Amino acid sequence: MFALAAFCLLIGASTSILGPSIGATAADRFTSAAAAGRAATLVSATTSMMAMLAAPVLAVPGLLWGWRGNLLAASVISLAMSAAFFWRGSSWPGESGQRRRAARAFR
Repeated sequence: MFALAAFCLLIGASTSILGPSIGATAADRFTSAAAAGRAATLVSATTSMMAMLAAPVLAVPGLLWGWRGNLLAASVISLAMSAAFFWRGSSWPGESGQRRRAARAFR
């Protein structure tokens, strides 16, 4: 029971930190206030949808493969997505400048 409570506490804490930062990052890509607001709203809605769909998306394959198969499938998908993002590179023209500014901010 303690592990479940700790898990929920940590997920809530990480979501409360990660959510606003992802929304701000999405909004910073646009110059108009309307487009920035739409981007932040889409990120917020997607985050809520992910929380709602996480249990069925993990439970249904888990019923077929068991928890080890689920863990293996999640690992394979994560590695494939990491490779795709790495090879794709930057598709935003000003992103390299933003990365340099962000790197300077954290020094």
